[in-house]
Formats: sequence, structure tokens, C-alpha cells
Amino acid sequence: MFLGVGYNLQVSVFLARLCCLRESLPQGAPTSAYLSNLIMRSFDANISKYCTENKIRYTRYADDLTFSGDMNISKLLHVVDRELKYFGFRRNKKKLKVMRSGTRQIVTGIVVNEVQQLSREYRLKIRQEVHYLQKFGLDDHLSHSNEVRSNYLSHLIGKIQYALFINPKDKKMLAYLDVVKRLQTANTAPEKRHE
Repeated sequence: MFLGVGYNLQVSVFLARLCCLRESLPQGAPTSAYLSNLIMRSFDANISKYCTENKIRYTRYADDLTFSGDMNISKLLHVVDRELKYFGFRRNKKKLKVMRSGTRQIVTGIVVNEVQQLSREYRLKIRQEVHYLQKFGLDDHLSHSNEVRSNYLSHLIGKIQYALFINPKDKKMLAYLDVVKRLQTANTAPEKRHE
């Protein structure tokens, strides 16, 4: 794989050993997405060319392939299967989902219909956490929810910022971010001294 992107044999062997654990690739490792992109580079180029010629939008996240637009699905699957086979892979037929327009379309946890948005469940969970923080305060909320993370507010800010990355104009998430950042500031400010 590393030879194919221009590294010499010695560097390629070193990088392969660095990325492997007990002579296999660990699933979910920080390197997984990068290695997937290296491995799928030629596949992506071939499929992208076909999709461009047929006015189909193609994206890939790790091993999740997404196609959108008006298309002949059986012809597309034939092309995808042929390309996967050429590169030594095969499609997991159990994971195939065809989503028609007019239905809620979720791709890698993101609703991608008209406006990109996270799932309703993800958004409601954030709303609930912010509501409880406002109603009960940080300490009571953490004790009732069995949260033990010392960086709970930072974690919640990260979840909200992820939602804003998907949809930067989401007014509710912007308001939640403001609330949680104010709570974070209030809970990290040094105690005021009485003079």
C-alpha cells in the first residue's frame, strides 16, 4: 500500500509495522480513516469518474459509500461491485440501503435531506442535557445522571460544536452553546475573595 503512493520499500515496511498490531490492522485505530483513504484512492477515482459522467454525487466515509441523484440503481451496483472486486473487496449486501426522496435520509448519523442536520434523537439528547443543566445546575445534574466526567461541559460543548459543524446556522444549537459556555466559565472562574 505505501509502495503504491511513492514510498521506498524500507519506509513502506516501517510504516506498515507502525500501523499494525500483531500483524493486522486494529479496527477503530486513529490511523484507520487515513489507511482507508490510501487503500481506496484508485477505487474512489474510478467511481467518481463514473458518477460525474452520470450526474451522481458520490461520497465515502471509511467503508460507507453514499450515492445520491437520479440513477439506475442496478447499473450503479454492477459498476460498484465490479470495481470493488477489482481491488479485492466485496460489497456487504446486508448494509445496502436505498432511500427515496421524501423520506428521512440518514447517512453516517446525519440527516441529509434539504438541510443537513443531525438526527432528531441526537438533537433531543443535547436539548435535554442543557435543560437539566439550567434547571438543576451542574453538580445536581451530574449526581442525578451518574456522569463522572471531569470534563463533562467540554464534552457537551464538543457535541454541540459537532452539530454546528453540520449546520452552522442552527439557532437552537447556537443558544445551547452559549448556555453551556457560560456555565463552563462560571464553574472554572477562581473564587472571589471577600475584602
